[in-house]
Amino acid sequence: MAVRVLNKRRKISRKSVQQLPAEILVQIASKLPVTSILQCFQRNKDGFNNIISDPLFPLLFHNDYTSSQNTSIFAYDACTNTSTLIDYDHYNHHLTEFRINDFDYVYRLEKNTSRTILSNCNVVGNSCNGWLLVCLLLNYQNSVSASLRLVNPITRSCVLLPEAPYALAWQDPKYGFGYASKTGLLKVVKLYHQPHTAKITTQVLTVCDEDNNNSTWEVMDTECSVELSSIQSEAVALNGALHWLVADNNLILRFDLDEEKFKFIPSPYTIKTCDENSNKTVSYLGVLNGLLCVGTACGSTIDKGMEIWVMKDYGIDKSWTCFTLIDYFDINTERFLLIPDLKNGKVLILFNTLLSHHGDVREFYLDVYDPKQTKRDQRVPLLEGMDAESRARMRLHHFVPSLSFLSL
Repeated sequence: MAVRVLNKRRKISRKSVQQLPAEILVQIASKLPVTSILQCFQRNKDGFNNIISDPLFPLLFHNDYTSSQNTSIFAYDACTNTSTLIDYDHYNHHLTEFRINDFDYVYRLEKNTSRTILSNCNVVGNSCNGWLLVCLLLNYQNSVSASLRLVNPITRSCVLLPEAPYALAWQDPKYGFGYASKTGLLKVVKLYHQPHTAKITTQVLTVCDEDNNNSTWEVMDTECSVELSSIQSEAVALNGALHWLVADNNLILRFDLDEEKFKFIPSPYTIKTCDENSNKTVSYLGVLNGLLCVGTACGSTIDKGMEIWVMKDYGIDKSWTCFTLIDYFDINTERFLLIPDLKNGKVLILFNTLLSHHGDVREFYLDVYDPKQTKRDQRVPLLEGMDAESRARMRLHHFVPSLSFLSL
């Protein structure tokens, strides 16, 4: 009898939901996890499109998502152009994996041109406001060029960027993009640096509109005050600037998006905030709870760990503070990422383990780590349902989904 009543209530509930005012449906949908939104959109594209196309929906979704207990991770395979969105609910320890789409819509921009696509799309640089920077190698009249575009994998939106003036053959560029603090302008940056020199060549594109009618690249050369070994890590966007790690120098290279100028930020190992006798090298750069964050390997070869520092007052060198020490963990910038903002003070550690020296066997995990207790609470395996060959090709990024267009 109880089961019959429950089924009857469900039928009434569904009918009642369809009769709700549009503004109520928008508010309800904005509180759903992004994977649930995508599933609803896939099953009832026309009906659900009316909800998410409401001008208020992107803002409501963003506010609810940032205050939720969810973390999203974007996984993509450049060889097959497939992508998966992973959504982790911290509160219920529930993991949802949903294949978003392929990247075919990224290639459609080249259908009516004489340019030949030489490579699959590759995500370069950082993510920002739900958008990714994607690069394609193209051939036109025996000249190879890199074509950049901004992509929102949730809405399948793609903005083709103007080609940069030239490429420097002696070095692959570092990419990054973000919004300037004062003007609010979106800027894309290509950075060239030849190892063990002080010169940096920077190409900056200010994105004026989605059609890029008035968007132009600027080129500038900067002679730094010190010789730089090599610029590593993906760009980290924070406080209207992009940041890269100069590992051997233990420095952070900051590029102000308003002034378009470089500045060095010393790491805690540069200013001797940590152990005076330490010869440690910073090998991780990120953002933790809105604070600039660095990490370095510590311990012996057998008993490795990682030391994490945060800059409590941005730009104040002496504000570097040791956040935590994670034992029995070998830090590696290619397979390690701290994900902040768990409301209970814990952090997520996203990493992958190579099970063979050839890199053809790979496993991904999320560790729920308690910095106060300095211990791992839980380990969550990712992409378990995927075959080993496909999983080995996957690249994972912490990703904050957005259902809006570019804010220009």
